Amino acid sequence: MNSYVLSGLADKRAEVVRSIETKREEIEAAKQALQHIDAVLELLDPNNVKRSAPPRSGLSRAVLEIVRTAETPPTAREIAAKVAALRGEPDRARDYLSRTENVLYKQKLRGVLEQVDVGQRGMGWRVMAPGQPTFSPDNEGADRRHKPVGRRCRGRELVWRSDPTPRIG
Repeated sequence: MNSYVLSGLADKRAEVVRSIETKREEIEAAKQALQHIDAVLELLDPNNVKRSAPPRSGLSRAVLEIVRTAETPPTAREIAAKVAALRGEPDRARDYLSRTENVLYKQKLRGVLEQVDVGQRGMGWRVMAPGQPTFSPDNEGADRRHKPVGRRCRGRELVWRSDPTPRIG
């Protein structure tokens, strides 16, 4: 192979690696600056701390993993607290609660999770049993999973065929 091409690709690879390392250092510096700003905000006004949203990466996976491994169906608050602890921010569980509830609801619509009564603790979440019917009002298509019925997309009704591909009607 042409040595000029190989040499050029090796140089380009080294440049990209340096760029990645530089970006990582910038991200770490920004995280530290954010922590300092949050600390000062908390000192100045402990009752009204405006914090940035927690990072979005992997929230669905973390929530599903917590639900799958739980001995009893956890509530949304318990799941949010565990997610915050996993991310090293146990004091920010309240910040994760809203997004955790959104993930749980979306997984419910997909037929992956279901809500169950857990007594005085409220409503818990568990993985839906295989083959359990989902949202079909008259059990039409009860053997199909992950297919919401009667959803709207950009103002138009979604109509589901016998195959899993949605068609906009």
